[in-house]
Amino acid sequence: MKKNIIFLLLLSIVFSCAVKKPEKRSKFLKGFTTQYNTLFNSEEALKAEFEARTKAHQDNFYAPYITLLEYDELPKSNIGTGNTGPNNFLGSMDASPVPPPKGSNARNSKNNGNNANAAKQAAKGATILEIAEAKALKAIDKYSVTREGQEKNKSIFDAYITLVQARIYMGKPLSAIDALNQLTLKMKDDKRLPLAKIYEGLAYAKMKDYFKANEIFAKLKNEDLKKDDENLLAIFYAESLLASGNKDGALKELDNGFELQNDRKLKSRIAFLRGQILASQNKNEPARESFLAAYQYANDFEFEVKSQIEIAKTYNTKNDYAGAKEYLEKISKKGT
Repeated sequence: MKKNIIFLLLLSIVFSCAVKKPEKRSKFLKGFTTQYNTLFNSEEALKAEFEARTKAHQDNFYAPYITLLEYDELPKSNIGTGNTGPNNFLGSMDASPVPPPKGSNARNSKNNGNNANAAKQAAKGATILEIAEAKALKAIDKYSVTREGQEKNKSIFDAYITLVQARIYMGKPLSAIDALNQLTLKMKDDKRLPLAKIYEGLAYAKMKDYFKANEIFAKLKNEDLKKDDENLLAIFYAESLLASGNKDGALKELDNGFELQNDRKLKSRIAFLRGQILASQNKNEPARESFLAAYQYANDFEFEVKSQIEIAKTYNTKNDYAGAKEYLEKISKKGT
């Protein structure tokens, strides 16, 4: 009898291990996969928008300055109108309000309801950026884990950053700042917060509050940043300083950005913008050097030609175009 009882107990233990535990694990993996897919779809929608904008971008070489990031402004095309296939990212939009997690207050509950409504509205005839926004909101609403007011799910940080970018490039910088405020409150000890502050500065710059933007960027210069964050800061700070009329400050940040940058195309654009600023200050020799760097790193024919033309213009002295003419005739012999 004792042997039989022991055998039955062992059999029941083996059976429970074989059936129940994998079932619980399956539920966990299902939830994890859903969370990952939601955030992934949001990030992919944002990436698709940026790629479409970059492809449609045309530099205005008649303007005083070019923009560094080609996706920065919405081009005059169908980009962002949903005509580039946003339904690929839509999936199933679960817009049902989610009960607030334990430890959250009434304000969090209200935010959850508002976020769900935004997701529901974006699902109908949504643009690509609205889909990115909606998916990010869904990830935040459904997978947020807060204890004592602090977010414990580290992936939520990425969801917030995607949400902020989508809102900034949708022309809703104030809503982006609101999301950043929520992120700062919920994840105040996260080591990635400097990246959030960089986008806060960008949001203020988009609102043309350059004083506030430059104040945020200047404080970040004193922090120990990751190289990618430092690179992004240099780009946004340079353009904000230039927009506020501080050309010397912009040149300093462009120098820093040029040294940090590994992407040849962006390196070329930084050098070109730097040359434009120097030329506007009648500093022809350093401007020429900068345009030459833009030519050397350029990866398309038009940018090479425009860089060469700008180099030629630096030979002008007091509206005497002999120097420019001589340079252009010289390079024309190369077949360019």
